Amino acid sequence: MPQRGWRLCLARATGERFAGQLKAYRAAKEIYIREQRLMAIEEALKNIRKIFTVADQNDTQITILDLQEKPITGLLDVEIPSVRGSSER
Repeated sequence: MPQRGWRLCLARATGERFAGQLKAYRAAKEIYIREQRLMAIEEALKNIRKIFTVADQNDTQITILDLQEKPITGLLDVEIPSVRGSSER
């Protein structure tokens, strides 16, 4: 595709994406803004271990969820599954 055609295609795609975002924003403003913020945080922290906190509306209960496995800091932290040998039968 020639350079001009590529630029035209990119401009058209960008406009269509914006139109879709505007439609979503108008349909559910709060949800759209929250989703955009979460996507930005996810992208910025993609290589960082995350801990999520979930609170109820009155902030009376907070739950912390660590959704990743425990990081390995050394060989002593590695769990080796037991292997049944002929002596265990």
